[in-house]
Amino acid sequence: MILDALYEAMLAGGWVLIPIFLVGAVAFGILIFIALELGGDLYNRDFEKRVLAWISNPSSLKGSGVVINMLQASKFNEAKTTKGAFYRLQRSFLEYNTKLQKGMHMVSVLAATAPLLGLLGTVTGMVGTFDIITIYGNSNPVLMAGGISEALITTQSGLVIAFPLLLWKHRLEDKIAWIQKQMQNAIQAALNENIKGEG
Repeated sequence: MILDALYEAMLAGGWVLIPIFLVGAVAFGILIFIALELGGDLYNRDFEKRVLAWISNPSSLKGSGVVINMLQASKFNEAKTTKGAFYRLQRSFLEYNTKLQKGMHMVSVLAATAPLLGLLGTVTGMVGTFDIITIYGNSNPVLMAGGISEALITTQSGLVIAFPLLLWKHRLEDKIAWIQKQMQNAIQAALNENIKGEG
């Protein structure tokens, strides 16, 4: 039923719907990947407590999420000095910070591309309509319906894809900013605990 409706819309919308749907699929795929990368960090509220527990017992930090992965990848406990520990955490933080931002720019580009492709479909549909009018005149609206349908369906599809993409992207960007702050707090807590241990 749904596949039949999509097939009919594809026929009515013309070839421009294919790149519009591809843009939407790629952009949503990137956002799903980023959301999975964030993992449990989207819902955690006790980063500092978990980090301090990890310092005293590295095997205690379990689960998924960027902060956990950052701490485990830093090999903080293997550092011989506070400066070395700080360097390890900072390097790990920068790597995962880049990983968090990866794909967001591409999603912005794709979200802006979808309405433009819809506009392209509008233009091609109207060109087709004017070609029909040139050949047959405007006395038969049935002949013009195909071009008008293509123009409207492609414009609608571009907007329908772009709107949720932008909403979800901004939501994830807010979460990433919050997680980055928690990562910085985690680094500071880890270093403070290491300094206390040396003192």
